[in-house]
Amino acid sequence: MDLLEIDSKEFADMFPAENTHIYNTAAFACLNRGRCGRLSFLAFRDSRLRGGLVLGLREGDGWCSPFSAPFGGLVVNRGQRVNEIEGMYRLAARFAGERGLRVTLPPEFMDADLYAKSVNVLTRLSGGRGVAELSYHVDLRGLVSAEDLCNHAALKNLRRARTAGFIFERLGTDATNIARIYDVIRQNRDSHGYVLRMSLEQVVETSAVVPMELFLLSLGERPAASALVYRIAPRVVQVVYWGDMPGFSDLRPMNLLPVEIFNHYISRGDVDFVDIGPAALAGGTPNYGLCRFKESIGCIPSVKWSFEVL
Repeated sequence: MDLLEIDSKEFADMFPAENTHIYNTAAFACLNRGRCGRLSFLAFRDSRLRGGLVLGLREGDGWCSPFSAPFGGLVVNRGQRVNEIEGMYRLAARFAGERGLRVTLPPEFMDADLYAKSVNVLTRLSGGRGVAELSYHVDLRGLVSAEDLCNHAALKNLRRARTAGFIFERLGTDATNIARIYDVIRQNRDSHGYVLRMSLEQVVETSAVVPMELFLLSLGERPAASALVYRIAPRVVQVVYWGDMPGFSDLRPMNLLPVEIFNHYISRGDVDFVDIGPAALAGGTPNYGLCRFKESIGCIPSVKWSFEVL
């Protein structure tokens, strides 16, 4: 098997966006080119095209997939045998050299076959240097109502939120509405002492490449909670940010907002999975309170692996 370093157009032509998640596309990588020292598009080929990999070189971290996203990993246009997956990662590690290769895989539900083989290969190549984060998703297939996902405590909080008179709406995706959604999230994070990884300008720039939806809960004229959701694969969306405004938590808007979002996708019928993301602290330690909340609204845990091959 051979490794080819190609340009972004060649990568986009070889690996159509519908065959992977948005973070593995050439368009997303080029949008974020400034967040790494060097950007490389790799293709792996023997008698046929086997797969591809987007790598960004970051100071102190080496060659990373992803270099500015929740996850990366290999791109394949069709199923590959485990020896082929291993061959691609071995070539990528050789390309990375002394700087090292760091890979964070998508959660299992995105592609169970590629996930299992990649975990096996990277566990061996890394010598066991892997971090396992708990990550959560919701499976909407066959659901009639998102309320069926909720446990007793979540239903109790949901009833309280419904009596408060919140209004749920999906906003158009323009810079003004992105700013409205972002401001709610920013105030939520500020109140908890957290810093948002993306600036408002970066979210607006990303909207030119990534299909996104904006959701808002209001009480009268006041915004109470909001969510920013990306379409990351043909039938998968991802909650990038959600949260409530300080002062509203007693009315339980964060029990109502997820249910309304899930019901929105159930009624539309074009989404199978909602990726809610990790509930972890540094080093993979679970955030127990966040795990409890996500499980209360019907989220399913899985493991999101990160590996370091030196």
